[in-house]
Amino acid sequence: HDGDFYFTYGVKAFKRKDFEKAEKWFNKALEVEPDNTLYLCQLSVLYTELHQYHRSNDLLQQVLKSDQPYVDTYYLLANNYAHLG
Repeated sequence: HDGDFYFTYGVKAFKRKDFEKAEKWFNKALEVEPDNTLYLCQLSVLYTELHQYHRSNDLLQQVLKSDQPYVDTYYLLANNYAHLG
């Protein structure tokens, strides 16, 4: 399967607030497409929901270093830093 297949299941689980399953599916998508910035950002949003701000920021830093930075990356980082104080 391609990354989108797993990512779609991850989004569905995320919307149901089944974060454990969502994390599993997002990670499977990233195994197939490790540099996909959308997948990385969505997993970072999941970690933010779980109050795992440092883990989320690590993924967002990875996105910033990529060739295709995702538009909302800076907003997501700022949001996490606001939670961290």
